[in-house]
Amino acid sequence: MRRKYRVKSASMEIHWGMFPDIYVPQTTLKLGSTLNSSQIKEGDDVYFECDIKANPGIDKVSWRHYGRLLHHNTTAGIIISNQSLVLQNIKRQHGGVYICEGHNKEGYGASNSVILNVKYAPVCKTNQQTVYGIARQEPAKINCEVDANPETDLYFRWKFNNSAETIDIQQSSFTNDRTRSTLTYKPITEHDYGTVLCWAGNDLIGVQRSPCVFHIIPAGKPDAVTNCSIMNQTFDSLFVTCVEGFNGGLHQLFYIEVLDFQTHYVVKNFSQAKPIFDVRNLDPGASFILRVYAANNKGRSDTQVLQASTLKAAEKQTGMST
Repeated sequence: MRRKYRVKSASMEIHWGMFPDIYVPQTTLKLGSTLNSSQIKEGDDVYFECDIKANPGIDKVSWRHYGRLLHHNTTAGIIISNQSLVLQNIKRQHGGVYICEGHNKEGYGASNSVILNVKYAPVCKTNQQTVYGIARQEPAKINCEVDANPETDLYFRWKFNNSAETIDIQQSSFTNDRTRSTLTYKPITEHDYGTVLCWAGNDLIGVQRSPCVFHIIPAGKPDAVTNCSIMNQTFDSLFVTCVEGFNGGLHQLFYIEVLDFQTHYVVKNFSQAKPIFDVRNLDPGASFILRVYAANNKGRSDTQVLQASTLKAAEKQTGMST
């Protein structure tokens, strides 16, 4: 675009002139024209094209993924050339929002956002329960959860493995719900303890490379807590922390009993999901016996015993370990 100007003064007239428009870059981002956005998967190469109109011309083009500036790095498979971005051998982490920015002397202009949707084979979700304590003749539910794209139309298969054999688990023993498969497992003999393996897959991407692994052990009582410490003492409270032990393959809770040192009368007792106890409303300047243990459906652990005292009203002390 060009604008026309007429300038008058008392002594002269400047005739119509032609002056160019000055503006920040106008940018448009597109996925490569030869790519099908709905069929992009891990291992593919993809590219973006950044169309820019600017006056004066651009002196720099920058690229961002989720707002993070990208840099040319052939080792990482990131190739920036003129107004194109190439990503080689993409992983699922490359999915997400991309923009480009054109820069000139007037400033910079950011493009529209383009979402790269990367399909990938299932992988095990993190932070799953991987050890199950199960008694003989007691059925238990074992959950196998995966991340996948797409999340629909997944199929699952399970196998059991011990030191003697590996066998397929019948499909009637498990149910599937999108990205989760739940196996009902009941040990009958000692040979039914071992490892169960779970794979997910779909017809578009394939089967996950590494199975989710779950260990089946005989259920038992939990191990005792260790390294118990009195982390803070006041005139009316004690703060106690311990390190939890193995849970016996079952959900466990942690218990503390606070006994008067002289009478052995229980003055406080309660449970926590973690072995961290904030014991309050105690008598000042008193001595106590603390008993800490874990328990699950199969029993309770051995007990850790500590001795501690509250401070007299004018005192305060921290960081004492027992």
